[in-house]
Amino acid sequence: MANARKKSKSNDEIIKTEADIVSKIDPKLFNSVNTPDRQQALVRQILSITKMQSGPLPDPETLQQYKEIYPESVQIIFDVFKNQSSHRTAMETLVVTSQQKQSAWGQIYAFIIAIFVFAGSMFLIYLGHEVSGGILGSVDLVGLVTVFIMGRFYQVNNLKSKSPQKALPLSK
Repeated sequence: MANARKKSKSNDEIIKTEADIVSKIDPKLFNSVNTPDRQQALVRQILSITKMQSGPLPDPETLQQYKEIYPESVQIIFDVFKNQSSHRTAMETLVVTSQQKQSAWGQIYAFIIAIFVFAGSMFLIYLGHEVSGGILGSVDLVGLVTVFIMGRFYQVNNLKSKSPQKALPLSK
């Protein structure tokens, strides 16, 4: 008799759990399923439910669960996020500043080299080697122009590749 009562209580708990799950999922989903098959279908449905979250912070439901376990946890999570965000911003600023300085120094050194090569070209012409001096000067000038044009071309292409793409309209 006690065993039958336990079994009955167990079935009542299963029915209550089943009702809770069905109300959370979609009550209409299991209307057509026979009662004996319903539990098996529910188990399959429960096993296939996944929760996905994207982004640096947990969703509000998860934050509330953390808060129930450890009241200060939400504040700690936000503090860590804030500190990490500040650190990342500082690092990005440092990298951009460093790249700008490197680019500026590269242009200065390239200009100095071009001036020396051009001066060498003029010196060759002065010594009577007009063809050699002319070729050296021309190569120097063409090289400078090519570097600046190609640098601009790569910069424009790089910016285009980083810009967000517009969504294409769906075909009718």
